[in-house]
Amino acid sequence: MSKGRSTQHQGPPRATVPDRPIAQEISRFHSTESRVGKIIDGRYRLDRMLGEGGMGIVYQAYDIKEKRKVAIKFLHESEKKSGEERFLREARAIMKVNHRNVVEISDVGLFENGLYVVMEYLGGRDLAGALRGNKRLDWKIAKTILLQVCDAVQAAHEKGIIHRDLKPANIFLVKKMAN
Repeated sequence: MSKGRSTQHQGPPRATVPDRPIAQEISRFHSTESRVGKIIDGRYRLDRMLGEGGMGIVYQAYDIKEKRKVAIKFLHESEKKSGEERFLREARAIMKVNHRNVVEISDVGLFENGLYVVMEYLGGRDLAGALRGNKRLDWKIAKTILLQVCDAVQAAHEKGIIHRDLKPANIFLVKKMAN
């Protein structure tokens, strides 16, 4: 208990103030939803939102030119000023690493005054999602995943790149054919 302050409740509870203004949250939600169906650079059609992380929003899209599914990550509006350079640095770093266990980036651009990165579309789920249901993986599966993660990290290190956010949510599990 602090000195000189009453611990009794005085008046109605106060509303908590969100980290971002409500109008900004509504605007961000609206802009996220309104992007579905849009064509980016005359080439990419946004089909649906796949997920959202701390730095951006990822959509499933269709590359009209190459006739294939892709994933497009947009930098969050709130990250625009402070995160643009980091977003581009991350994209450039990934583009340097050509490895079967590292997502391929094929394009970087600007849309509606915001940066985006086009990546190969990976059908599957992240390791965090897989662990939510099971909590534990069979050791053979865990070993297979860990060896592939180590291969990818080694490939990055060989290019002078250090992954600073290695966690289950950033490890994507994909079933690929043997050939």
